[in-house]
Amino acid sequence: MGLSYRCATVSADAAAPMRRVEDKIRRLCTDLTVAKDDTEVRAILTELQDALHEYIERLRSRLPNYPIIIERRARNEIPENSR
Repeated sequence: MGLSYRCATVSADAAAPMRRVEDKIRRLCTDLTVAKDDTEVRAILTELQDALHEYIERLRSRLPNYPIIIERRARNEIPENSR
C-alpha cells in the first residue's frame, strides 16, 4: 500500500499574526482572572470572544495548506462474477 502526502511550510512572517493573536488570548484570560467588576468582565469577554473568532478564522484559512497524509488504496480488479 503506498502513501502519498503533501507538505506546506509556513514562513515566519505568516506565523507571526497567529502568535500575536495567541498572545492576546492569553493576556485576556489573565485579565479576566483579575477583573474587579461585572462591567470589566463583560468588556474582557467581548474582546476575548473576538480574539478567539479571529484565531479560529485564521486556522480555517490555513487548513487547506496543512500537511495531510492521503492514503491511496488500489482496488483489486476482481471480476464481478467471481465473487
